[in-house]
Amino acid sequence: MGNTVLEPSTSTVAVGAEPPPQDVMPTAKVVINAIDNKEFF
Repeated sequence: MGNTVLEPSTSTVAVGAEPPPQDVMPTAKVVINAIDNKEFF
């Protein structure tokens, strides 16, 4: 299961063992939040 950390988040989602850490992809959270607020730019 330790390999899932090195592999991309897509592998983690497929395995479903545990959700990907938000600290690793802070940009993704910002983009999702921006889209939710409809203020991408």
